[in-house]
Amino acid sequence: TPVGYRLLRERGRELRASGIEFHDLTMLFKDVNEEIYVDRCCHFNLTGARLIAEAVAQRIVGTSL
Repeated sequence: TPVGYRLLRERGRELRASGIEFHDLTMLFKDVNEEIYVDRCCHFNLTGARLIAEAVAQRIVGTSL
């Protein structure tokens, strides 16, 4: 929900402010036009999982893949 995402972003800023490394991926699918879910809830298909894995890997290695 929009409220949930707002709260997640606020908590992420608090984590960063306290020195914890945190990366906000809440807008990861903003420009994705492909189907990324296998249901109406929150379970990702292969495309969604790949996008998440790539984003996490980029943060870990600190480069663009």
